[in-house]
Amino acid sequence: MLWLDKYKKEYKEEVSNSSVLDNGTDVGIIAQDLFGKHVDVEFSENLTNMINSTKEYLKKDIITITEASFSYNNNFCSVDILKKINDSYEIYEVKSSTEIKDIYIDDISYQTYVLKKLGYNVTKSSIVYINSNYIRKGKLELDKLFNIEDVTDKTISKEKEVALKIEEINKYMDNKEEPKDDIGIHCVTPYDCPFFNYCTKNLEKPNIFNIRRMRNSTKFKLYHKGIYKYPDLLDEDLDWKYLEQIEFELYNKPPF
Repeated sequence: MLWLDKYKKEYKEEVSNSSVLDNGTDVGIIAQDLFGKHVDVEFSENLTNMINSTKEYLKKDIITITEASFSYNNNFCSVDILKKINDSYEIYEVKSSTEIKDIYIDDISYQTYVLKKLGYNVTKSSIVYINSNYIRKGKLELDKLFNIEDVTDKTISKEKEVALKIEEINKYMDNKEEPKDDIGIHCVTPYDCPFFNYCTKNLEKPNIFNIRRMRNSTKFKLYHKGIYKYPDLLDEDLDWKYLEQIEFELYNKPPF
């Protein structure tokens, strides 16, 4: 995805999880008030502007900065909430989920790595997520709405992994010829890839990826067996609702 985003950006499409991203943005904005007064680094398409704004705020000894932005060796990150305590820093990554997922640990480990490489003394890294047991009665209580979990030890244990991944990705991005990687479950997990239609452009249409409500794991399992065309799928032991869609498409049945 990163390679295509750099070399073939014109094939990028909107993904269907925009509502999920919007929810995440809303939660992130609410969480900014968790630590009281703060300043926000305004978003800019020019990332250098965000980095420079962050540097100016840090010079002013502001305690809490939201969307603080940094870059180390061309590796950019924005920290949801950066809290400065004397000469040390605490990172808080806000998620709209009600649980901590592995990818969240990867996310904050990367941010911690970048800041440490820049010389910042990061003493704490935490995930902020929704407390599903909280029941609102009247005014919203942020300290009850959110759980805050310290994952510092996990980010420390991932430092070498992050460094190796960055090195691996940099080598990958040096390829001037398009990589020949096949599609797989990584195209939809943990997030939908905006280049999926480009990567499946040579598959006969319609195909297994046009079937609604079928598990992605099932789709890719059959695809990797070479079974993805509608006529071939009729011979598979599939649920009736999938076969029904296939038959309506193949035989031009009237609406049902």
